[in-house]
Amino acid sequence: MEGGGGLSDEAVSAACKEADPITRTNLRVKDPVRSLDFYTRVLGMTLLQKIDFPSMRFTLYFLGFEKKSDIPADIRERTAWTFSRRATIELTHNWGSESDESKMKDLAFIQDPDGYWIEILNPNKMVSVMSPSIKDTPGKSIQSTAVEEPQKKTIKL
Repeated sequence: MEGGGGLSDEAVSAACKEADPITRTNLRVKDPVRSLDFYTRVLGMTLLQKIDFPSMRFTLYFLGFEKKSDIPADIRERTAWTFSRRATIELTHNWGSESDESKMKDLAFIQDPDGYWIEILNPNKMVSVMSPSIKDTPGKSIQSTAVEEPQKKTIKL
């Protein structure tokens, strides 16, 4: 960035590489009512799915720029559909404490150049993690790797 200007078109093209797209960004929230109001009313996003994890004391809220009429009613279809959307936001509300994260196995994180942790997960595994009453599709093998828990930054809204 010579002369205090921005990157040249050539420098931008050279810096951008083709890869599979990120499907979502995770943000921790303290007050889901206020956060859901902000993302839906102010930003115009739609709640795609809410997933409670009672045994681990947290809830996930998935939001995106989708039509409500496109959201499947069936839980399996809705979960697969939600995790296939691009550029969604996953709001995580921990019920009282964030110290119980050790129960979140089968998740991996990578760190970006600025030190922010990005969650990487297997969308096919999410149905079985959501609830003991929802089982994986018989005959299908789902692999994932557990990793040590990284230090994560909290973004306040």
